[in-house]
Amino acid sequence: MNTLGVDIGGTKIYVGRYNQKLELEADTTVPTQADKSQEQTLSNLLKAIHQVKNKETQSLGIAWAGFVDVKKGQIIKAPNVPHLDGFHLCDYIKEKTGLTTFIENDARAFALGAYRSLAPESKVCLGLIIGTGVGSGIIHKGEIFYGAHGYAGEVGHLVLQQKEVEAWLAGPGLKNQLGLGDEAKFSEILPHKKQSLLPHLETPLSVFAQWLSGLVLSFDPDHIIIGGGAARYFWQHFEAEIKTRTQAQLQNYPHDFEIQFFNQNNAGAAGAAALSQLK
Repeated sequence: MNTLGVDIGGTKIYVGRYNQKLELEADTTVPTQADKSQEQTLSNLLKAIHQVKNKETQSLGIAWAGFVDVKKGQIIKAPNVPHLDGFHLCDYIKEKTGLTTFIENDARAFALGAYRSLAPESKVCLGLIIGTGVGSGIIHKGEIFYGAHGYAGEVGHLVLQQKEVEAWLAGPGLKNQLGLGDEAKFSEILPHKKQSLLPHLETPLSVFAQWLSGLVLSFDPDHIIIGGGAARYFWQHFEAEIKTRTQAQLQNYPHDFEIQFFNQNNAGAAGAAALSQLK
């Protein structure tokens, strides 16, 4: 048996087929065409699903960048694909494909997939995804922690040094601080320019360490797993600096945790597949 993991962004839709060990078997990417009609986006989505699913596929999980109603399978807010605001996406996909479908916020989906892949024995695992924005999922004893109102984990909006963490660490804000254009690719800049970039990263690295130390003191995790495009292609090259600074911030407090970077692409899709396996 296998499951599909779907990550729907404003630019592209990614669909991966995963086995029970969350190993990728097949995948495809199609344009979202969020600037066109709802019908066009849904047609692209179904096309991608049918390209990847096979007779062994039993369920599907969706990672969504925005607010969702997990129980109803409904998109509450679709900032990147506005014509899907309020849409009951899970019912639609099940009707069209026959696959039982689940949906989750992309950061929570990532946290679940990262936990299952890298830290299955963890009691409290924080999954931090740093890409175009910053999101988080909290896994407590193997299950997603939602908080009192379902919004736990919005840690990218914490304010440090007069700006939200997202503005310091996510791709767009980071490029702006480094004087890079929107089209610049971190993968082409690093690692060979790491030393020349370090003097310009004093404040962002300080914010990163303050942020992580605050999360450690708030949630007492045993694992912190960091993924997403900006994490993988930029911040991972500064892993040693991040760890050293974070430990220095925490030197006067009891703590015992491990920081890891998640090196796979499309981490949200893998987490969405993990979600569907657990349902």
